[in-house]
Amino acid sequence: MPTKIRLGTCSPATQATTPETLALISRLAQRAAAQGVDLLLLPEAFIGGYPRGSTFGCAIGSRTEAGRDEYLRYFQSAVDLGDVVGEAGAGAGDWWVNRELDAAVGAGDGTREELERIARETGIFLVTGLIERAGGSLYCAAVYVCPRQGMVGKRRKVMPTGTERLVWAQGAPSTLRAVSTTIRGVRVNLAAAICWENYMPLVRQALYAQNVNLYLAPTADARDAWLSLMRTVGIEGRCFVVSANMCVTKEPQLPASVAGGDTAVSEAPEDEQDKAEPAPYDEPRRRRRSVIDEDGNEIVLCADDQNSEHQPTTHDDEQTSPKQANGASPVRKHGRRKSVFDEDGNEIVLCREEHLSKAGARAQAGGQGGATEYWSRGGSCIVNPFGDVLAGPQWEDSDGIIYADVDFDDCIRGRLDIDVGGSYSRTFSSQVPPSSSSFLQSLSDPNRPIQSYLSRSRDPYFNLSVEHYMLQNSHPDSTVLFCYANDPCVVIGRNQNPWVETNLARLRRNGAGSSTAGIGEQEQPIRLVRRRSGGGAVFHDQGNLNWSVICPPPAFDRNKHAEMVVRALRGLGVPAARVNSRHDIVVDVDDDNGGGGGGGGQPQTFKVSGSAYKLTRLRSLHHGTCLLQSDNLSSISGLLRSPAEPYVKARGVESVRSKIRNVDLRPMDFYAGVREEFERMYRRSDVHEEFGEQDIDSPDWIFGQTPQFTFSTHSFEGDERERPRLPDGIPENFRATFTVRHDKIQESTFSGLAYRDSIDGVSQDQALSSALLERRFSHITDWRSLLDEASPVPLTDKAIGTWFNKLFGLEP
Repeated sequence: MPTKIRLGTCSPATQATTPETLALISRLAQRAAAQGVDLLLLPEAFIGGYPRGSTFGCAIGSRTEAGRDEYLRYFQSAVDLGDVVGEAGAGAGDWWVNRELDAAVGAGDGTREELERIARETGIFLVTGLIERAGGSLYCAAVYVCPRQGMVGKRRKVMPTGTERLVWAQGAPSTLRAVSTTIRGVRVNLAAAICWENYMPLVRQALYAQNVNLYLAPTADARDAWLSLMRTVGIEGRCFVVSANMCVTKEPQLPASVAGGDTAVSEAPEDEQDKAEPAPYDEPRRRRRSVIDEDGNEIVLCADDQNSEHQPTTHDDEQTSPKQANGASPVRKHGRRKSVFDEDGNEIVLCREEHLSKAGARAQAGGQGGATEYWSRGGSCIVNPFGDVLAGPQWEDSDGIIYADVDFDDCIRGRLDIDVGGSYSRTFSSQVPPSSSSFLQSLSDPNRPIQSYLSRSRDPYFNLSVEHYMLQNSHPDSTVLFCYANDPCVVIGRNQNPWVETNLARLRRNGAGSSTAGIGEQEQPIRLVRRRSGGGAVFHDQGNLNWSVICPPPAFDRNKHAEMVVRALRGLGVPAARVNSRHDIVVDVDDDNGGGGGGGGQPQTFKVSGSAYKLTRLRSLHHGTCLLQSDNLSSISGLLRSPAEPYVKARGVESVRSKIRNVDLRPMDFYAGVREEFERMYRRSDVHEEFGEQDIDSPDWIFGQTPQFTFSTHSFEGDERERPRLPDGIPENFRATFTVRHDKIQESTFSGLAYRDSIDGVSQDQALSSALLERRFSHITDWRSLLDEASPVPLTDKAIGTWFNKLFGLEP
């Protein structure tokens, strides 16, 4: 499988008009194609222009008419891609990508079509920064243009920097989505962080978490420190990094309508001085001098106080005469980079001359013919996953294209050390609230009506928390698919009784008796979880993938989405799958083919997926399990059978037990099949792989929400079931009945206990029964101690307490 492509970047300046800028992109793409470049990155705000130095007539509490006119001109120079503002500035997402907006909204100004034409005709995958107008707002955006598919994605800058916020609106975090594509047979997951978004750790992590192997960073920052950040990103993300920044001379490079504004100034305002060039030095600044050692490390040397005696090569490709803007104050001049090449071909950067040339001095004084003055000196570069600079930084060169051949297997090699998007992420340690996660914001987006999500967490509390959040917060008109797998656990329904449905003692000792992976080989107990929906108790492990569909109540149907899963199973080679009368998914298997029932070839029916439901006023939830490759089938029955069940009459829902089996599919194959059927049913989907917040990992939720139930050692009116014989050691005349409501013992009657100092056993029984009232049932840890404490006189033995401990899972 191929793993190598050629990445390119450059440092061109925005032209006077959008058509001229697009024409420049076309020429650059043609040149890049001729040099074998596969992907070309262009700078931030390249189309539309970066308004460096403009104030738009604004001060705190004041705006001028001239500034408003300047903003109008800048707005008109921005491009219309045919998108809407969207929820929180997210745009229309996949609706826009797929051209499914109304024609009146999605027409645009032709920029999209021109970029798609350039990519298609040159075969170059283009990524460019631009200024996009939508509604009455401007967004700093980046677009991904595939030569085969056209626009495959777009994102808007989440947090404009400093005074950029004066004219650029904030984009939605939901646009921080990676784009997967294939370039010359190489699978590339690429995403862009724009300019100083790269200084936001959570933005970087949001991209790393999507397994990007190509990280793009269009920018307007021309400081030397930028290269250090790009090298950090490469090392941190174990990905290739490409950055592009404009090389802009003091000749006006913004669209003419902006550059000609009355409010233009030569220096950036204070808020933007970090992004612009630093303040002028009293003395000319010297370029650093460095050498490359035999291991490829760059060693920076001190600068000489006197002029260098070297006669090095200078990188003066095409000099242009400076043109001072009206009213411009003098700025420092940058000497040209000087370097020599050693015998191994390594470039050694030397210090610049201490004094300006005479021509430079004339230019500083406003004369013509001197050194070129720059608003931004560029600095485009390419970095590998180990932080090594493969190309660039490209200083003071607005015409050239730099490129590097890269092997994406290097990303995998690097993740031997660190994988911040995977095993190193440790997302729980950051405690990020759900509101800051992009997928949670997408849930409420009315422009994303069809969404699908896959959780990579294996924590059942975590996944059920996300599922409930989706039910409560997804847009009322949306339809959402959510799939997840859990570590070994037992999940009971909203209205079920854990003392009836599960063997708590076996859960606590981790299903002892099973030697299967995932249970018997682990030391930790199997977790017990209560979900918010109804239905019966189920066992989960990583061989069991869970699926949930959340939709508007009018669209809810108990069979609709179960049939969707059946179609997925049939498409994956399980032709016998069907939905039964209980809306569960079953398979009919001939005994000769593994049914195991000894029925002479008679088909047997096995349950492979159960369902549960929850309906609210605005949303409905249908979720189910699917046994795929569980190693724990032989243990499930023992975990879901309680020794106390024959004695308890509960109001809650009782589980219906069925024979079960695996369908022998890999979980990810099953997920892909279900998602394919989901998208075939609803056409569009917006896929995310995100996380939720743990909020239901609490004993009060798991046990305290149990519906009312009554325990009785003997039959009574309303529960005529025959009870098992009392264990040896329990007095034959012993009777116990109690009712638990809201986790508290509300009614209690004990009789027939043996007391050491029994004078009036009936009175003592009544006293003990009364002492148990209002006890929190889930807080009882030892019935022996409890009965001793409640009894007015000591009991003769502890057999009854020991029996209760075993019934209610307090000891084996």
